[in-house]
Amino acid sequence: MPPNGIAATCSGLPADRLLYNFRANAGLPTGSAQPFGGWEAKADGKHATELRGHFTGHFLSASASCTLRPEITTPRPRATR
Repeated sequence: MPPNGIAATCSGLPADRLLYNFRANAGLPTGSAQPFGGWEAKADGKHATELRGHFTGHFLSASASCTLRPEITTPRPRATR
């Protein structure tokens, strides 16, 4: 994916959804946010996962990478605001 595509993707992800599992695990209110599926899904008795928060780590790495690349012309990801 071109650098501007990465920045646009990161900028378009809702912060409430990225923080959902961290808030839920800490006993904080999650409001109306919905968790992401896949690795971020809560164990449902059929599919257990111990990777909740894993995607958010990838998001943070991509956001950090975007801040260091001068060729990115789209708005910076939320992590830099």
